[in-house]
Amino acid sequence: MFRNCECPDSILKVIEFGFDQAMLLYPRSSCSKDPSLSYPAALALASREYHYIADPKTWTEAQTYCREKYTDLATIRDKEEMQSLNELSFFSGGAWIGLFNKLQNWPSKFTADKDKNSCLYFWIHGGIWTPCPCNLTVAFVCHDVNQYAPYGFNLTLDKKNWTEAQRECQQKHTRLATLRNQEEKDYLKSIIPSGHYGVHMDPYGDGWTWSDDSTPFFVNWLDPAQKHLNSSNRCVASLQTPGSQGRWETQSCTERLPFFCLTTTSTPKPQAPPDVTQVNVVNRSEIHLKLQWTKVNNNRSYNYTLRDSSGQESSITGSDAFNKVTHTVSSLSPGTKYSFILFTVFEGVRSTGFNFSEVTVPPYVTQVNVVTRSETRLVLEWTKVNNNNNYEYILRDSNGAETSITGSEAETTVTHTISSLSIGTEYSLTLFTLFEEVRSTGFNFSAVTVPVKRTQIVRVELQVNSSLNLKTPEVQEVLLHQIKVKLQENGLPADVKLSWIEQTDGQIFHKKKDEKRKKEEEKNKDEF
Repeated sequence: MFRNCECPDSILKVIEFGFDQAMLLYPRSSCSKDPSLSYPAALALASREYHYIADPKTWTEAQTYCREKYTDLATIRDKEEMQSLNELSFFSGGAWIGLFNKLQNWPSKFTADKDKNSCLYFWIHGGIWTPCPCNLTVAFVCHDVNQYAPYGFNLTLDKKNWTEAQRECQQKHTRLATLRNQEEKDYLKSIIPSGHYGVHMDPYGDGWTWSDDSTPFFVNWLDPAQKHLNSSNRCVASLQTPGSQGRWETQSCTERLPFFCLTTTSTPKPQAPPDVTQVNVVNRSEIHLKLQWTKVNNNRSYNYTLRDSSGQESSITGSDAFNKVTHTVSSLSPGTKYSFILFTVFEGVRSTGFNFSEVTVPPYVTQVNVVTRSETRLVLEWTKVNNNNNYEYILRDSNGAETSITGSEAETTVTHTISSLSIGTEYSLTLFTLFEEVRSTGFNFSAVTVPVKRTQIVRVELQVNSSLNLKTPEVQEVLLHQIKVKLQENGLPADVKLSWIEQTDGQIFHKKKDEKRKKEEEKNKDEF
């Protein structure tokens, strides 16, 4: 289109291809058919701008010129870009584009049409391309443009013939791989296991690369057979002749032809937003953490991405009206420390990332036993929670006083003694599990000290038959039982223990002295 010379001083017109818009500017001199035209026409397509340079040069000279004046020799990625390049053509003949071949060590006598039943494979130990029957079954290497492994190589040790290997690569990856330089050869050798000496590769069309070192996924050959490398034709020209539609053919790189340059202008990425500087836990339990942070610069356009230690990420919007962002991390394990990275995100660009760690609430003790007690102390014991030696414990009494307790790593139980207690007193206690300064729900229990032993001496007068021998244990026991029954009738507790007390002379019972004799003994005592 626009190939007539009925143009005014300048023509400005918009050309549409697909969803892209391009502006085609024809200077007055562009109407000339003069092949020595020195004014480049330019086509701006998004961030890629093509330039036609009419001054003939060798392929290498053209590459140097484009790199000095623009970005590089033209790279063509698809049909739309091929069409836009054709719109710049005001000549008849070929013009260099950036495609050339870098393959080395091709068999000197091998050509595409010499043997229709010949394929190539790479002999690892010889380091060269070797002709072989296409039905030879060996391992093969695919190239995957989306793979982040070195060079995008994907080695398959299942042996297939060349056609089967090519088909599988096209189905699962991109195509059979090729080797373009010594580094790729060395890498391939390093991943081939011992005993595998050859792998199918695809030298046909795959030795070709663009001047900017990108891989040609789009091709536009005039004759598909020309993509097979010829030792003298390693560079490619786009033909601008009737019916050619810019299709490609190989040329000797020393031919002098006009050429197409490319200018690429990359839209600068948005500047990385600032990091969050603090993340707080506003609520935590054994299985969740509720996090909160202040919006960076209070900017509602910023979103956030939270990455845990396993690499899993959660996207969090910050577009609401509040200046705080709240996010809950669920399905966690009790008493566990988790590491996180919080990124601020703006237009797909992330901040450096704010690193922080938080812990969930540890489980609580479910039972405390008193293994020893006395009037003034209690010895407590409990089983370690989950047998975890990283957990500590805090014991709080009813007055709020707290004691930190660390168990022995060698034991599965924890023992703690409370001393200086009151006799016969009940104490209310709370036991907390502690992990990274975070407490569990408290376990409440009570324990009592041993009460005091009370002894009361009672003097009893008995009237008994003079024939009864009070020194006999059997008689003493009967008398004691009768006394106990009598006292219980008057309110003595049933669990009270009674016993006789022996006097200094070893006797329990003594006869009561009459009053006259007693007075005489007391008088004699005073006189003495």
